[in-house]
Formats: sequence, structure tokens, C-alpha cells
Amino acid sequence: MADKAGELGDTEAMVLAVDTPGVSVTITAPVTPLIDPETGLPFSPEELEVRRRIEEDRARGEVAIDPVYYASADFIHEPLHDERGTIVEDALIFNRANKTRLVVNFGDIEQLAEDDRSELENLAITIAGRVGGAKTAELMKHLYVLANDAGRTGRFTVSINALLDALKYKRDDRGIHRSKPRQFVSQALFALLLTQVGVNVTGREGSTRGFVAPLLSGIEYQTAERATELTPQEIFGKGLPESVTIQINPLWYRLRDAQGRMVNNPFLVSRALLTPSDAQSYRGRRRTSEQALAAYLGESRPYAVDRRIIVTRDALLRHATITDRNRANATKTLARALDRLSARGILASYDPRPLPLEPKGLITLVLADALPLFDEEPVIGARA
Repeated sequence: MADKAGELGDTEAMVLAVDTPGVSVTITAPVTPLIDPETGLPFSPEELEVRRRIEEDRARGEVAIDPVYYASADFIHEPLHDERGTIVEDALIFNRANKTRLVVNFGDIEQLAEDDRSELENLAITIAGRVGGAKTAELMKHLYVLANDAGRTGRFTVSINALLDALKYKRDDRGIHRSKPRQFVSQALFALLLTQVGVNVTGREGSTRGFVAPLLSGIEYQTAERATELTPQEIFGKGLPESVTIQINPLWYRLRDAQGRMVNNPFLVSRALLTPSDAQSYRGRRRTSEQALAAYLGESRPYAVDRRIIVTRDALLRHATITDRNRANATKTLARALDRLSARGILASYDPRPLPLEPKGLITLVLADALPLFDEEPVIGARA
């Protein structure tokens, strides 16, 4: 006998109870929706298979994310630190020490500023600056989670309140979110739409491949009040959107081809790695050891011989900003950071294992040759 009961995450579940003499077994399995909520029409058999795969990954706590974004996220969202960029023709360009590039085209924002060149430049700096910071990084990672759960097309609709709840902003005594957090999230979304992000990736035989594109390619928005006289910049600047329909740029969401078919082996990470922290304010927050090491490896890559960097334990601890005086604890923290960089595809390997405890003990870091699904074209088709 089968009865509907409860929920599995956000997915309806079917519970099957099987009774035999002396044995009672309950099996809970996710039920894949049969109708596309965006169109109201039934999914094709191929799309149903994709949705089934998504539910299987979700049951394991895994989320599909663009591998180039995941490997570059710490660099992309590193704060500007008073950088003002360089004006090249009609754009403000930040060629950053961490090898990423941020570009704001004046043509995209000139309607947002008065007819004043200096004001236009300052607005471009403000917009690019919104891309940086730990809270914007957590916002962007959460957008990938929402895109995963909505079918891995890169398009989904979400309320601003839901985004604020997910980012762990607290509601006031009236049960609503205050204006400043609403403004921050709205402005960050707008910045992710207007700021082009460029990355280069070292491929096989020393070749370099790269691209420049905004993380978001489009945002539709709805407000609770009439705002036809306001510009989009004013609407997002004031935090007025109540809900948004977001499209992650396909160049930053390489999980399907132009025909909508899923890549054979999407890049999966633990959902826990994309979960926002409980911190309410990130002002002055120090980078994690993993972030500091990722920046160090990015800066050192041009000088690595055969992709190898040999460094003492003490030097690596300094670059990782690990200051724990307990030698064993510091080594554990360093090993965890190296393991995470290996899982992200930034490091191919490191040795020795376990890491040396002596201050002058040598550690060899082997940089990854290329990021997954970037150096090669993705394989399209059913999963083997």
C-alpha cells in the first residue's frame, strides 16, 4: 500500500510501507515532478531523466556548479582594496593582481548617472566594488544552488525575502527584513549583472583560454509598489524589488548545451560548501586559509616549473595566514585548506602526507593543469 507523506527537502516524497511476518520496511523516494512549472506543460522524457538525475544528486547532498566559477570564486569576489581601475576607451577595467579582470562598460551605465564623466567613473567603481566581498560571494553561490534545484537551466525565480533568509539576515520584531539588507542584496544583484568578469585558464601544452562575461545575463523584477517613473538603478539601489527572475550567464553555467541537453558529468560539490554562514556582517573579515592559499597559488603559477612549487612549512603557513601556535592544530588547518583546493581542481596534488611538523620541512605543491570542463568541450549525452 502506498501513501503520500511528508516532504524530502523541498520535493514531494512517496512512502511505501512493506509488511511481511516479522518485518516492516519503509522506503522513502523522491517523486520527480512531471510538469514544467514555467510552461505548465509535461516534461519531455529526456528532461524527466535530467530531473531524476538532479534529485539523485540532491539526495546525496550534491549541487552542480560551473567548475570555472567555483575554482575562481575567491579571486572574483576579492575586495577591490581602494583600486580605481584604468579607463580604456569607454570602459573602466580592473586588471587585478590575482589574474582576474573586472570590466564595467560606460555604455551600460551612462543612463544611470548625470552627464558628468567623473560621476560616471565613480559609479563604475561602486558597481565593480559590489562584486567583491564575502557576502556577495555567498549570494552568488546560493544562486547556483537555486539554479540547481530549479532544473539546472540557470533560470529561476526567487523572492528577495527568501534570499535574505538564506543569507542568514535576521528579520525584525515585525517579521520583515530591514531596508539596508534589502538594498545590499538588490545592489549586489545589479552589480553581478553589469560587471563583466574575465578569467584566464592555463590549458594543455601551456596554452591559455579565457572569456569575459557578467555572471548574470538578465534579471526580471517585480516591485510591490508602482515604480514606473524610476530607473532600474534607482529601483535596485533603493532595494525595491520583491521578487526577481534570474538568468545565470550561460558562459558561467556550462551545464547544458545550446539544445538544453545536460553535460555527461556535471561538476558536483557538497551543498554544505555553498551554504552561507551565520555572520551578519563581513566588514573587516579576514580571508580564510583556503582563500589566502588560492590567491598565493594564482600569483605563483607563472613562476612554477612543471607546475610545481616547493616551499617550507613555515612559509606556506604564512601565505595561508595561519597563526595558531599549536603546531599540530596549525598543520591540520593547513592540510584541510590544501585538501579543499585539491577538491576544487586548483591543486593536482601535494606531498608529503602527512605534512611535516618541522618549520623548514619542505612541501611540494603540484598545480592543476587545467580546470575541468573548460580545457575540453563538455561531453553531451546520458550519464554512463
